[in-house]
Amino acid sequence: MPFNSIQNPINRLTELTQNDLDYLDLQTEFQNIIEMAKNITGLEVSILNLIDAHHIWPVTQSGTQIEVMPLQDTPCQYTIAKDDYFEVKDLTSHEILKEKDYVKNAPFYKYYLGVPLKTINGVNIGSICFFDTQAKTLSDTQFKLLQILAKEAVSKIEALKVENNLRKEFFEYRANQRKIANDFRNTLAGIIGLSDVLIEQFEEIEKNEAKDYNLLINKSSKAILNILEDIIINQKRQETDSNTLNLKTLKDRLIKLYSPLVAVKQIELNITLNDLKANILFLKNNVNYLVGNLLTEALLNIAENGTLTIALDLIIKVDQLYIKAEYSSEKLINIQSLHENEVLKVYENKVVELGGALIYNQTENQLFELTLPLKSI
Repeated sequence: MPFNSIQNPINRLTELTQNDLDYLDLQTEFQNIIEMAKNITGLEVSILNLIDAHHIWPVTQSGTQIEVMPLQDTPCQYTIAKDDYFEVKDLTSHEILKEKDYVKNAPFYKYYLGVPLKTINGVNIGSICFFDTQAKTLSDTQFKLLQILAKEAVSKIEALKVENNLRKEFFEYRANQRKIANDFRNTLAGIIGLSDVLIEQFEEIEKNEAKDYNLLINKSSKAILNILEDIIINQKRQETDSNTLNLKTLKDRLIKLYSPLVAVKQIELNITLNDLKANILFLKNNVNYLVGNLLTEALLNIAENGTLTIALDLIIKVDQLYIKAEYSSEKLINIQSLHENEVLKVYENKVVELGGALIYNQTENQLFELTLPLKSI
């Protein structure tokens, strides 16, 4: 079946890239929706997935615990081609799906239903899907309610996109505030230093009144300085709690999210850090998504039983911080086509839009090198 605008993987990927969603942080966002969907149907398993060019990413689930999977191994490959829903009453009779492990072996799923998540641009970026070990029949009302929930899920995704953009603007505003506070702090520190000198030089008896004035200037300036210090330190502490990464935490998140995918292809994943810069904090905007999704593309260009090495580093240039991620392997395949890869082109366009660069195959074992400007804390 040729791709249409609904199921085109490049359209899906472009939509998801613009949303900059962090899959590890989304579970609680959609928990109520997925529980309601399960109650509407009465089916054993319900899952909300986001679907990129090659994989499904289970964001929230109930009744099971599955990890990221190749799209071609799931019924969702058919759901994303639909306007309304895709249903299989007997998976054991489906020409292709009957051979899947979850049908032939435990848990022996028999029934599947998938409702696409369609954006306002008409692109299906995911699904709410259901499995059961028994054949089921749902009513028209149940189908309509599920489609309403799917629209609600998409609205939630759009709201998260707006929230992410507002958060970026907020951090830029905070950064400007801190710059102003720093300017005030430096000026006041100079005033305090001057008044300290004047206080020390005035003779205690003859210059008593002048000394009192200088003491007042000194005291007031220090009070203002303390307030500015509180603004800078407290803002920084609050922002650091949930919106920042360093190279160490980025490595941990990549391993947690992508290890199941690496294991499926029997590839060893090695992530190295520049230890001297491993604890420098930066805002996580776009970093998780781009570094992680380039990892999935790298896997497609490495032979089984190979090794993927990602070298993470930070580059400091005057007033700008960059992250650099180099992807390499000793068992590369298909690297001649990297420049023509439409999926990589989507990521490259996003990286360039953000002021970074994605360079392909500079050395014998290298796949690509990502350089991305960061918002520092």
